[in-house]
Amino acid sequence: MKTIVITGGRPEDAGSACARGIRSLVEGSALLAIGKDAGRTGPHEAFYPAGTPWSVIESENGKRGLLIIESDDCPAGLVPDCLVHLGSGARAASADSPPRKADFHSGRAADAGTIERCAGRLGLGAATVRRIAWLSGSRPEPVTAIVLTGGKSSRLGPDKAFLDFGGERLVDRITRRLGESVDGIVIATSADKAGLFPGHKVAVDEIPDQGPLRGIVSGLARSETRLNFVIACDMPDVDTGTLRELLSWSEGFDAVVPSFREGEREPLFAVYRKTLLDPALGLLERGERRVASLYPLCRTKILFLPRNPGLANINTRDDYENYIGGKKRTARRDPI
Repeated sequence: MKTIVITGGRPEDAGSACARGIRSLVEGSALLAIGKDAGRTGPHEAFYPAGTPWSVIESENGKRGLLIIESDDCPAGLVPDCLVHLGSGARAASADSPPRKADFHSGRAADAGTIERCAGRLGLGAATVRRIAWLSGSRPEPVTAIVLTGGKSSRLGPDKAFLDFGGERLVDRITRRLGESVDGIVIATSADKAGLFPGHKVAVDEIPDQGPLRGIVSGLARSETRLNFVIACDMPDVDTGTLRELLSWSEGFDAVVPSFREGEREPLFAVYRKTLLDPALGLLERGERRVASLYPLCRTKILFLPRNPGLANINTRDDYENYIGGKKRTARRDPI
């Protein structure tokens, strides 16, 4: 029986996206929870109180091919084949407690040697273990976030990027929340706003008023990494769990785009490789501005995520006031 232990997750999250994602990758795996709230309901096959001896857990689950264990700390007596730490603050020290440091730690690079060692211990292919690393928030390759801020905010009035959210601009809220999820940030914007983002690398649209596809082109051209995450500046919530799921599908695809409802896509919270720069430029040169027109030209993965209710967009004054008032709601994005 092989084991993956996941520590550092939020206690209120009944089965993190990381754990569910790993379970979906490995046939015959089971998800367990160990902790003081082990009586809760959720997607786990079994729950155990904190302090349950590993020998008891092992004897009751010995026929499982792989156990994925969510716990505050690595259970005493267990040396896991892979230790993941999600890095949520108070329990961070547990990632460095005996018997060894975490193999994959959110916000840190995942080196090839660690991936190969975990693959050997788990009996899985290196490609599968790379996906496990992505799901944990550990990055097998560098990622740049491209924040699109070049729009005119015609329906809202004030510029979306500079709306006040608890004393900080919306664009600053987004870049702060991206935090350790990326290796660098590029602000794609119009020439008149280029000086309004101190401390950030800025990509200025060469031709104005060509929509988000031009912003993506500007950002990809300025980015120094092959892998990039594009987010519009009208999204106050940076859903890092969804971002990790998208990144976990990035190998073998040029674009990974989420779909939260049947027949809809969210092209401005998506992963794009730099290989798309030339095809996107070709579209603009032909007068085509829809981001979706790029997808038939490349290896595109539309990732259906029905568990996710979607992402809040601030498109109108009502959207903004409802969000500030605590009435978050997802807004259907116009075809892009």
